[in-house]
Amino acid sequence: MIIILLSTLIICASSDRCDVDEKVRFGPKLAQEFDCLRYGGCWNDTFKCYYANDHIPGFIRLNGEYTTGTLVLSESDITARECARICLRKTTCEYFVYDSQNKICSGRSNPNVGQTGSSATMKTYMKEALKDWTFHNFLCPNTATVTTDIGTPNVNTPACAENCKTQSDCDFITVVRNGDQATNENCVLKKTICPIDNTPSSFESKLYLPGPAFPGIYDNNNQNLVKIRDAEALNTCVQVNNASNFNLRVPWPTIGQYVADFKVIVKGNNMKKCLRSTDALQSAGVIVYLPIHPERNIIFTGSFAGCKLESGNDETNCKYACSCGYDYCEAVYIRGFGSDDDNMEICYYNIL
Repeated sequence: MIIILLSTLIICASSDRCDVDEKVRFGPKLAQEFDCLRYGGCWNDTFKCYYANDHIPGFIRLNGEYTTGTLVLSESDITARECARICLRKTTCEYFVYDSQNKICSGRSNPNVGQTGSSATMKTYMKEALKDWTFHNFLCPNTATVTTDIGTPNVNTPACAENCKTQSDCDFITVVRNGDQATNENCVLKKTICPIDNTPSSFESKLYLPGPAFPGIYDNNNQNLVKIRDAEALNTCVQVNNASNFNLRVPWPTIGQYVADFKVIVKGNNMKKCLRSTDALQSAGVIVYLPIHPERNIIFTGSFAGCKLESGNDETNCKYACSCGYDYCEAVYIRGFGSDDDNMEICYYNIL
């Protein structure tokens, strides 16, 4: 079930970081209070661990200061959220340290050792966002029948991801934090993806899948869905009907770019209607929307914010404008609802 709430997403934070309108679970269900607070979460004895209102999409926060690696970003008189926005624009920025007392931000690449200092005013934000990769807070069981390692571990996650793209038998990568050295992470190339559980394994475990995700992502039999963003001339059309709706999650559509807002063009055949967020979702047609809550999992249900319909002819193309306020969007969803006939197709999307 999905609920489309509004056309514009506005993000704000109160002075009390744990004062939230709605608690959203952060980390594994069996998380302990110590680990929850250590990774920047908030704790309630009843609800357990949940996201703070100052959570920054694309990062996990650690207490203390990590100062290894190459300095690629240095800013003063800046907020942590402003620093995160700059770090997400820079592909070389893998984490940043924020001094809340002096409002100083330092971004670095190639992290390789652990914490070098501890202070109540110093926080380290490790980047989890990776362009063109779907992040999931889950780790496949490490058995020969489920996953197989390819090559040796790599501590640099972006380099590891690029290496995976060059290996024909690499289906995904896993990243696991190495003990207490939170910036020293082992990235391993894997083949034969396991069924993905929506329950996070731990705060430290991460799994990255190349490209967009769709329900049943671990069973990539529908190659059209995998390749639907390819050149418009290719035959990547996917049929949509009552029995088979279209649901695609595109990760981090604009990180690495200066402007966070973006537009989505969806093209197809007999698409019925370019739906607005105010339209009933029982209607046949296409709609584009954004997650409201943080997503460290692959989620296709919940509450979302509808993108604004700008133009379209209902039959072959729809154009939407999307914004996550000041932040970069973690994902954008393209959803198609079919009708009794089976001649509706979604063939292509483009993010501008």
